[in-house]
Amino acid sequence: IPKSMELTTKSLAYTAVPFIIFLRWFGDFFETIGNPDIILGLGWLGSYIILSIIFSTLTRKVLRVH
Repeated sequence: IPKSMELTTKSLAYTAVPFIIFLRWFGDFFETIGNPDIILGLGWLGSYIILSIIFSTLTRKVLRVH
């Protein structure tokens, strides 16, 4: 196995596993508060993606980052 693939696989294992656990917990959290359809029926993940695009665009415009 090439050295670069070994390094990439290790970093993926260290970040992907906690990220998957976090996503699962976050989904369960929003189901327990009783409102899984947060924005336009997209659920929490779709809402997060839409809101992050909107807020990052607004932040870039305010801070004049190109």
